[in-house]
Amino acid sequence: MRFLMSKNTKANLTLVFSINKKNATLEKALDSIKRQTDKSFNIIFALSGASYADKETLSKFDFSDAVDVQHIVFSESLGDSYVFNYCLPKIKTKYFYMFDSNVILNPDFISTINKFPNAL
Repeated sequence: MRFLMSKNTKANLTLVFSINKKNATLEKALDSIKRQTDKSFNIIFALSGASYADKETLSKFDFSDAVDVQHIVFSESLGDSYVFNYCLPKIKTKYFYMFDSNVILNPDFISTINKFPNAL
């Protein structure tokens, strides 16, 4: 397992993005994160049993414009519940959203959430 973290933590929302063996839409999902109009979010990429090709796909995307980026790599597929429980204490924001490569975010997803912080 590998854990990387940057130093900046000025976001209210953390995206926990689980990458496992079912990744037919991985590139589209990553692109939907990259295309967010509001970049004030943290993101945790949790790779649980991800293939070499999936890791290569992730490495093609530059998420340095996000506030904080973490990569957690598990050597085997451990299931969504385990990944969620492992990532939970790593979240340093008030809110989080956990999803996987089957979810394509609207480009205004983060900006919509950040407009209504008390509604969450």
